[in-house]
Amino acid sequence: MTAALQRQSHRSHSVLLFLAEFLNRSATRSDLSLRRREERFAIATKERESHQDMSLPHSALEEQILVLNAQRGDHRAFELLVEKYDRRLQYYVRRLLKDNDAAFDVLQMTWMQVVRNLPTLKSPEAFRIWLFRIAHAQAVSRLRRDGRQPVIAAQDPAEIADTGQQATEDRFVNAELVHQALNDISFDHRQVLTLYFLENLSVDEIAAVTDLPSGTVKSRLHYARLALRTRIEEITNG
Repeated sequence: MTAALQRQSHRSHSVLLFLAEFLNRSATRSDLSLRRREERFAIATKERESHQDMSLPHSALEEQILVLNAQRGDHRAFELLVEKYDRRLQYYVRRLLKDNDAAFDVLQMTWMQVVRNLPTLKSPEAFRIWLFRIAHAQAVSRLRRDGRQPVIAAQDPAEIADTGQQATEDRFVNAELVHQALNDISFDHRQVLTLYFLENLSVDEIAAVTDLPSGTVKSRLHYARLALRTRIEEITNG
């Protein structure tokens, strides 16, 4: 086994230890708290089975049920959430940090915090935004701890009108070039583009993850597209 695989295995083992701690703590919660979670689980299950009135995509309802089950101490439900998001989180923090080892550390710390705080999440439908918000905060904290302050681009105007045509054009850019170019643009542009293009988050959702005003996110997306396009042209033209 290579050193990298050994480190990853050790980190995964640490996360599982914290998962065990979470499950033990969940089992000893008050009966009142457990009853409330069971009521929420029953409601979500009923909504899932009532397809005629279903207002959310099936996958979204499935995720809410997984979150509720994990909050009740269901080991398998938590594992499924990890399986769904682990690689996506890893990609996101790698794009922010540009350091594989640091990204693995941040990923581990993110899941540890999720394990500790999942019982306090009041809205299961907010899980994805909450999860990426934790990862973002951990990544920024790691950058500052390493003495690598996030590089902030020049101040953008407060409001920039979004153009659907531009967004559509950007989504069809060669994926390999996009991944390469993302590493070369500024931190604040890199983070909003990764969340917007790869996680399909809305402006307001990105604002919630990054703790920025929606107007700032909108303007950064505008300038980030320009920066990405410029960098892709530079790479293409040699």
